[in-house]
Amino acid sequence: MKPRAYELTPFRLVLPGVPIPACTALPEAAPIELTASRWPAEVPIVGLHTVPTSCERAQQQANELLERARRRLRGGDRFALVELLDDNPEFIAVSWVREELGRLVDGGLSLRKPGRPRGRYRVSPLMVAGVVEHLVATKKATNPEQAFGKLEALGVLSYEFAKEAFYRARRESRCAPVLMMFPELSRLISREAGEEILARTVMLHEHGKVSYMGHDPALGSIELTVSEC
Repeated sequence: MKPRAYELTPFRLVLPGVPIPACTALPEAAPIELTASRWPAEVPIVGLHTVPTSCERAQQQANELLERARRRLRGGDRFALVELLDDNPEFIAVSWVREELGRLVDGGLSLRKPGRPRGRYRVSPLMVAGVVEHLVATKKATNPEQAFGKLEALGVLSYEFAKEAFYRARRESRCAPVLMMFPELSRLISREAGEEILARTVMLHEHGKVSYMGHDPALGSIELTVSEC
């Protein structure tokens, strides 16, 4: 039996990208006079990849982060929303976050704790993760631990900093995929309109990998590949 109508619910899936460095991103050898670690001012990249996830896992992550911030806010912690948005600025799309933030701003109190804002890094943990993965993929290191040592030997990062940043990229919520649903914007569409959308939908589990080609005015041709884990 065919449905009479379909319900269309907007959503937003945010997937932090791990940069894929170009082959020329790192020096071949350390400077002759090495006095301190020298992270390059610019690291050329050839693409991005995201960590494996599922819609269910990403939605659970988003719900947990939003509920934690809501509990802190209800408990009188006015810093909760700014810290949430420092880590995951995409949550400004959630209506109650915008409303509560506006109310706090109107109150005139400082919404940020003294000191450096959370998550402001001299070197991005995701960039470090990409460089480490690049060294392993190009067989310049057999595992992440060796890659940390290679970065220190090249004078790029200390072993301790590289290791800490690499694993921070794996554990921090800001580096995890999140899926936000907007049920308040749900609407019914006709059966014909719904079937037209479904006819254009590619089911990933039937193909294993789906690629799309596009063009960016600054970057030129871009290829997006979605793979099943």
